[in-house]
Amino acid sequence: MFFTSETGRGMERETIKEVNCFFNGEIMEDYALDLSRREKPVLSIDDLLLVLHQLWALDEEVFPDERQRVQLGALLLTAAYTACRPSSLVYSAKAGEARGTKEAIEEQQEFCKTLCYKHITVLLLRNDDAWERDIMVMEVDLTQMKGDSADPKPKKFVFHEHQLLAFCPIAHILAFAFADNAFEPQMAQQVGSLFHAQVRPDRFSMQIPFKPSMRDVSIFRQASRTTMGPRTSPDRALRYHTFNNCLQRLGRDTGFQQILTAYCVRRGCGNALDGVATEAVRNQVMGHQNSQTFQFYLNERVKFDVQSAVLGSPSKQALINALGGMRWTLDRRAPTNLSIEQRASLRNNKEIADLCEARDSLAKCIKLHYKTIPDAKGTETLEAYMKARSTLAAAKRRISAAALRKAREDYFSTVDTKDLNEQFSQLSPDALASQTNPALSVEERLRVRPPRSELLPVRKPRYTLGERSRLAELLFEDATNLSSTELLSRRIEAISNMAALCHRREVKKKPRPRVPKTSPPTPKPEIPTPLNLSIICPDTQCIFCLGDEALPPATRVRHFARASAARRHIRQQHLRMLGEGQAVRCPHPLCRQLQAFEGLRRFKVHAARVHKVEL
Repeated sequence: MFFTSETGRGMERETIKEVNCFFNGEIMEDYALDLSRREKPVLSIDDLLLVLHQLWALDEEVFPDERQRVQLGALLLTAAYTACRPSSLVYSAKAGEARGTKEAIEEQQEFCKTLCYKHITVLLLRNDDAWERDIMVMEVDLTQMKGDSADPKPKKFVFHEHQLLAFCPIAHILAFAFADNAFEPQMAQQVGSLFHAQVRPDRFSMQIPFKPSMRDVSIFRQASRTTMGPRTSPDRALRYHTFNNCLQRLGRDTGFQQILTAYCVRRGCGNALDGVATEAVRNQVMGHQNSQTFQFYLNERVKFDVQSAVLGSPSKQALINALGGMRWTLDRRAPTNLSIEQRASLRNNKEIADLCEARDSLAKCIKLHYKTIPDAKGTETLEAYMKARSTLAAAKRRISAAALRKAREDYFSTVDTKDLNEQFSQLSPDALASQTNPALSVEERLRVRPPRSELLPVRKPRYTLGERSRLAELLFEDATNLSSTELLSRRIEAISNMAALCHRREVKKKPRPRVPKTSPPTPKPEIPTPLNLSIICPDTQCIFCLGDEALPPATRVRHFARASAARRHIRQQHLRMLGEGQAVRCPHPLCRQLQAFEGLRRFKVHAARVHKVEL
């Protein structure tokens, strides 16, 4: 392809053979390349339901803020219903672009091509049934497709409402619009009023427009650190590597053996369309120029009961379909993180030990000539030290990921043998003999079998946010026997909770060492309610967390064990995010100082005088 694009003509057949021989010979040996075909898992609709249930009901991961959780669910639905590539929804750096630095990211903001509000059209269609509300649909215009620079071929998909709210893409997008205050009509700022709007009798449809200032804003956005903690950025598009890491982690927590990626979702949509839609429609959805490309997306497991067709017996297609997804090897007991012993063994890794030694030697060299490491700013020694730190961190991540893959491979390769040995150990010789005794009936044979082991109990997390606790029930509630009024009430409540959840966040709690029962209980300070706050902030509280309305009330008014721990938390989690000369606004909810302070020093003086907090 490179030769053709550069010269404008194709290679000769003999030249192609020589190139192939060169790559299959010297290149393969020198770089130890592996040409074996990797497995291409397909995410079926049943697998998608398991992933969404893990995300909303069972996931214990703490996101930067809860909008990232809602975004992940919406991205899964949009990708599943459009079969689009990840670059159509999130920002993916192209080849040759600078990555990894803050300046490079800021320079590329105007070139971020992602799904924005201008690509979404919310419509109300007139319902001829006067007793029912008008039908709400949503049109998604995917403009950033592969090869658009040479031959633009935008695609428009129409989404409709679904009774199972976990599968409803309209509910997720509306939640983002209400959270961002994106609708232009004034009365459309409330969820209930939007669903009571009606199309005029002389029209067939009515559009609910977005504000002009919101049209170029990305719907899926990246989280960034601020003085008030992690927040979803108002203008930074979500990065592909963030989406991919969250997706892989969610697949491991769900219990899949295979790695869950965005292309698993894309292949699932393509295989669902195969045999149902025409080839022209399938190629349009998948973005293929011809039908031959789809062979690389086909499920490796033949999705047809060939045995029944040959024998002429009734088909067991449901069984074949069940084995076509990723859940057939699902096991929630599989390790999702390295154990304490495995993490401790990584410290003895020779590569990590050598990198640690190099970093420590550079740190000693800096401290020998300067008082602290920040005092060496601008020197070559500090640059070498920072490079050694980043190299060490990258090596730790790479080695830890390899160790986790090895642990999961070992688990899935031995778990079936362990389970069978455990079952067989419970069978007595009499029970084994009874299975082949023709004098016993089927009921008597089943009676002597050991009881089927109970399912692994799924431990639901303890929700600290009421909105997520309610959504875990609403999104997966059976709506078969509900009336239209009850369905609408559930939908409005779910969208309202989802929009409110976008402005909330949890705090990751560090595990505390267990206190022996013989020791007296440690007295805890009395925690005031948010309604009884005082202008004077105790020295064991964080003044920034106190004014963060996105946190749960118990987290906002929490007390640290010592005043020094509170000051260290404020310095590392909040003040460190301030730029040089950046204005600081007092975060205390009862403070009457509305103007921002010019510089950190003036804010510290204000906090000491008014709130009695020494920062």
